[in-house]
Amino acid sequence: MNRTVKIILIGGATLVVSIAVAVPLLMKVMSRGAYQPGKLAQGEGVAAPLAPPAQGGSENYWVVEDGIRLYHFSTGEGHPVLVVHGGPGFPTRDPWQGLDLLAGDYQAHYYDQRGCGDSTRPIDRLDSKNTYQNMTQLENSLGLGTQIADIERIRRILGEEKLVLVGH
Repeated sequence: MNRTVKIILIGGATLVVSIAVAVPLLMKVMSRGAYQPGKLAQGEGVAAPLAPPAQGGSENYWVVEDGIRLYHFSTGEGHPVLVVHGGPGFPTRDPWQGLDLLAGDYQAHYYDQRGCGDSTRPIDRLDSKNTYQNMTQLENSLGLGTQIADIERIRRILGEEKLVLVGH
């Protein structure tokens, strides 16, 4: 075999091995979501503390961060249940008919998630031309970690040790 053929074969084999190693690693990295369990407990991915600011003003809004108010209403009496609406961007306007059967034992708290309905919209446009920066801004402003942090803040506002969630 001449030298050129050997170089081509070795180069081709090296390329095949590199691809065989790189593709599974790349797939693993890309399949992870932006939110990883445990980030919230470590204080990662949230712009404000989990302790909500003092409540005041309108009884129809929970203040979960400075400048972030979540519209809410409730029905029923008893143990609190937090109703998490579908979406994103699909807030609940009326109480769910199925929950009215539980109104004697449970108080259903409906709320518009941040960025939805009558709640605060933390961003109204993406200013960067960089897609990654825009994705990061969206994740930090409206992402799963931020939504979970809001639920924790609501739990604290309601003064409950544990909170029942209902959603779709």
